[in-house]
Amino acid sequence: MMIAWILAALLAQDPTAPQGWTIRKVAESTFPMFATFDDRGRLYVTESSGGDLYLELQNRVRGCRIRRFEDRDGDGVFETSTVFAEGLAPSMGIAWRDGKIYAADPPDVATYEDLDDDGKADRRRVILTGFGHRDNGSLHGLVFGPDGLLYMTTGEPDGYTLTGRDGKKLSGVSGALLRCRPDGSDVEVIARGFENLVEVVFLPGGDILGTCNWYQKPEGGIRDAIVHLVDGGLYPYCPDQGTAYPVTGEVLPPLALFPAVALSGFVRSDADGSLYSAQHNTRQVVRHVLTRKGSTYAAESVDFVRSENPDFHPSDVLEDRDGSLLVLDTGAWYVQHCPTGRIRKSPAPGGIWRVRPTAKPAGKRAEPARIPVGLSPELLQKWLPDPAASRALARLAKPEAAAALVDVLNTGDAPQRLAAAEALATCGGADSLPAIWAALAADPDPFLEHALIHAALRVSKGQLPSDLPAHPRVRKAALLIRDQTAPGLRPEELLPHLGSADADLRRAALRILQKHRDWAPLALKVVDERLQKAELGDDDRALLRTLILAFQSDAGLQRKVGAALDRAFVLEAVAETTLPRFPETWKPGLAAALTHQDPDVRFRAVRAVATLGLVDHDALLTELSANPAEAAATRFEALRSLIGRRPVLSSAALDFLLNRVAAGADALPRLAAAEILRRATLDDAVLARVLKAIRGDSLIAPSLFLPGLARAGAPALDEAAQSIRQGWRPSVAELGPLLERLPGDVRALLRNAAEEQSAKLAQFEPLLKGGDAARGREVFYGKKVACGTCHRVGSEGGRVGPDLTKVGAIRAGRDLLESILVPSSTFAQGYEPYLALSKDGAVYSGLIARQSPDAVTLRDAAGAEVQLRRDRLEQLKRAEKSIMPEGLERALSPDEFRDLLAFLQGLK
Repeated sequence: MMIAWILAALLAQDPTAPQGWTIRKVAESTFPMFATFDDRGRLYVTESSGGDLYLELQNRVRGCRIRRFEDRDGDGVFETSTVFAEGLAPSMGIAWRDGKIYAADPPDVATYEDLDDDGKADRRRVILTGFGHRDNGSLHGLVFGPDGLLYMTTGEPDGYTLTGRDGKKLSGVSGALLRCRPDGSDVEVIARGFENLVEVVFLPGGDILGTCNWYQKPEGGIRDAIVHLVDGGLYPYCPDQGTAYPVTGEVLPPLALFPAVALSGFVRSDADGSLYSAQHNTRQVVRHVLTRKGSTYAAESVDFVRSENPDFHPSDVLEDRDGSLLVLDTGAWYVQHCPTGRIRKSPAPGGIWRVRPTAKPAGKRAEPARIPVGLSPELLQKWLPDPAASRALARLAKPEAAAALVDVLNTGDAPQRLAAAEALATCGGADSLPAIWAALAADPDPFLEHALIHAALRVSKGQLPSDLPAHPRVRKAALLIRDQTAPGLRPEELLPHLGSADADLRRAALRILQKHRDWAPLALKVVDERLQKAELGDDDRALLRTLILAFQSDAGLQRKVGAALDRAFVLEAVAETTLPRFPETWKPGLAAALTHQDPDVRFRAVRAVATLGLVDHDALLTELSANPAEAAATRFEALRSLIGRRPVLSSAALDFLLNRVAAGADALPRLAAAEILRRATLDDAVLARVLKAIRGDSLIAPSLFLPGLARAGAPALDEAAQSIRQGWRPSVAELGPLLERLPGDVRALLRNAAEEQSAKLAQFEPLLKGGDAARGREVFYGKKVACGTCHRVGSEGGRVGPDLTKVGAIRAGRDLLESILVPSSTFAQGYEPYLALSKDGAVYSGLIARQSPDAVTLRDAAGAEVQLRRDRLEQLKRAEKSIMPEGLERALSPDEFRDLLAFLQGLK
């Protein structure tokens, strides 16, 4: 059966193209990643070794290569290939220029030259070095722009610490778009703030668009984006750290948003002007048609090439000279952080496909991307108001062009004004400011507003006139400029704007206040005013929460917060504090909150105590945990707080937890009870009772109790053996010495687990078809498996596990099946489990909910959080075992499981 399943996977459907196009495989390539053409039409492809991308980058393993392909008879098929260069680090970018291959070879950008034309590179030269090499956010997407400069992208946390050939130094932690001259000199950052910016394309007037993964934290299943990249732009995901750059206000919005599709290669077709993106996770290439939207664009996205083969993963797309497109399928080697199943004998190797229109396109080819290079400022001004001319003038930085650019700013359309504003940042002077203020007062869109503030900041050097227009956009610009230039902004200048009726101006003022930790008196004044309000709206509560955390170390604010701990939202903020010591002024208020008449205040107070690990309230917590009239959630939090210090449970507490852990109870109480029992000291008889209660449970796995089983006697071991016979499959490594204490039939089951997993996948694969999604939704939110307790779909469900709103679009059916049957086989990025060991010997597990330089907060399967100070941590490491329980399929009938799979596959 397993052999049949593997053969079926290998014979899965080839990718398909839309009507009017054909697709065929034109080259065999093992794990191809990115590609480029040279001026003779030869194709150069970076190929992965197929190993662990992260470990190879971190350890500088050089097992990758560049392969050159040739189509000698012009039939579109590459008949020959040779290894052009070997010994590269994982290479996620490649470009051609003037007889040289430019390749990403972290930590370097290096050129490779074939000096004797034998098809192999003879010379390697580093033109730029200092790129981080920790994960898939390392150096990406090398491409030459129409201005003749080399552009490249990076991600976070890899970052860069660069020294160009001219000695210029740049550093940054957040991902960025950078460019330099072909020799590595004049390196500069264009835009920053990315988790993983991959590749960029250029539009006719010089606009730059890029593919960006983790544009935002997943919300409604949406995460990735196509972005418009502008000089000085800040994008939302990562803090701006490193070389200082101007901040112009809000982060810039995307052109198009997607689920976790893992956007990769990107190309603009000269044949039709459309954009095409390779989307690794969705097994497709998508076409994007742009329309103007003010100074930026909107993108309509439609499927172009797609495959139902779960091992098809496009990583790059590029255009050949005849207008056909090449699609690189990198295969199934990359399983770190991406939804590709691991239960297979060997990864699919991938290949190269050509997509060709069946008929020659009618009409003219699309206008090429261009920025005129080498022309004088006088000639370029004759091109105005063309945006390409403005951007060429920006490169020259000639003040004599400022008047012409101001004229474009006054009279041009939105795209022309955007380019003129960008150029004024380098060409303009103080006499350009009135035109900039006027343009800001005309309520520009976010991209033009950014460019105008960026230009004003550059040309004014902080010297602003006293008679600025009163328009909120101008006031906002003035605040931002004054705050970033000498002599700086004074607190009293900011105060009136914190209560502005204009939301944009108010947000900008708040952001400025947050970063000035020495302005605590001003923050205290704002907090005091808000707390005195009889009723607080959502905006007020959000503002207070932000200021409390931003100024948490100020003694005056601490006193004010201590007097307000009878409010639930203040307690929520306190639970996130990262102070090394809990303030004395908060202790009376917290104690009072623990006995407050409002049950929600009591719950939030107990949760704050449990999350922060406070030890001064054990008597009150014990009373709450033992009170049968108290809400179960509050009792759980009280016990969670106490269990680390008092691991021996009272008989009443034990009965409370055992009653809640029993099958049939609601999911969250069961999970919460199990987490507390896991940390308790249980005698052999009680441990046996717990294991019997959860035997065959789809929600709580016996793996939770392995530390106790290591010391257990016969009754508990017998229960563990029964659980294994009924489907529990801990790994041999997890069990350690315990394995030899189990019966022989049980040991045999565990040693054959890998074969059993493959057989199980084959057994359940037919259930991927024929289900009813409506009935599957009932299963998802029902009590049997309680998926909705941890996972969110749309606005419903929990937030412990990954958001599944669009999971059917990003995971193949087979990979979805594997993630349910073998949840520890692969983890969604951002949801990796961790184990933490504190210096006092306590062990914690869960997902990282938040972290700062001082503390990390873990969230367990029940959604409960615990904050761990880094200076009190002995170890924090990735765990091998998912917090998602195994055995879900045992709780469902085949028809219910089929319906659940139909529901998940339909979430697109």
